[in-house]
Amino acid sequence: MRDSEKKEACDPISVVIPAFNEESYIGPTLDSVESAAAFLRNRDGRDIEVIVVDNGSTDRTAEIARSRGVVLVEEARRNVAFARNAGARAARGQLLVFVDADTHWPESLLSRIAEVMSDGRCIGGAVDTDYRSGRFAVRAYVRFWRVLGKIFRMAQGATQFYQAGVFSSLRGYNEAIFMGEDVDLYWRLRKAARRGSGSVEFIEDLRVVPSCRRFDKWPFWKTVLLTNPFMVMLFSRMKKPWGGWYGTPTR
Repeated sequence: MRDSEKKEACDPISVVIPAFNEESYIGPTLDSVESAAAFLRNRDGRDIEVIVVDNGSTDRTAEIARSRGVVLVEEARRNVAFARNAGARAARGQLLVFVDADTHWPESLLSRIAEVMSDGRCIGGAVDTDYRSGRFAVRAYVRFWRVLGKIFRMAQGATQFYQAGVFSSLRGYNEAIFMGEDVDLYWRLRKAARRGSGSVEFIEDLRVVPSCRRFDKWPFWKTVLLTNPFMVMLFSRMKKPWGGWYGTPTR
């Protein structure tokens, strides 16, 4: 093994999972993350830590996370940007990977991210999503926005990853934003890459599977309204419009 490969294998990876009242989803998410971590460890012995940030849950989210032996950070801001940043502050990894608490990973994803980040020019990126809604209208809608997202270089926070130093220099996720903080940071990451002649990777050959619980249970008009980028841009700094998303979402 070359010295560069030995160093890469020693560099820890921190997986950060913000969670609020996710007792029904955090277990399966941790299962998929731990499976991906085991796959990478078996390949090159990489040191991987998993951090769950319990963002003021009133259910068994923290209890479940604690029972799984992960690093548990307990906060109560009810702000997903703050929760992500709190996890980053607790992390010791040189590579930070953020995943939503209701998202399932393919087993080889963490290895794919590590492979991408082994290129010294790459400072971060995101992973494509596969929304498997039971409703045809929702499936058509999210496919439409997936195409537009690629055109406008938007990437959701279902899974994003950053060099720790770059994440710190960008001051992490904007805690003044209550919706769209993931897209905001990804855009800032791309600007930083252009300024420093770096690169940003959008992984498409593997896709993560977020829950469709909201989209499958809400009226379709509500899904369209709350995922409309113009709505997000206009009201992203106002907490009240997003109470039904992060505060009391469909469980």
